Amino acid sequence: MSDMDFGRGAEASCALHPEQVATGTCARCGNFMCGSCSEGGTSPRCPTCRARFGVEFPLNRDN
Repeated sequence: MSDMDFGRGAEASCALHPEQVATGTCARCGNFMCGSCSEGGTSPRCPTCRARFGVEFPLNRDN
């Protein structure tokens, strides 16, 4: 059995665009991103995390 049988040895693919090769990872969630998701390498966050940026997590120690 080869390494390719289990996905090892292949390049990582983008979490949102599986047909695209990943060029980096999101600084917030760690998902793989392609050039389109990272806006040509200018954004450290994926589109999902950019949409959540500034949104406060609803739970804290009080609730």
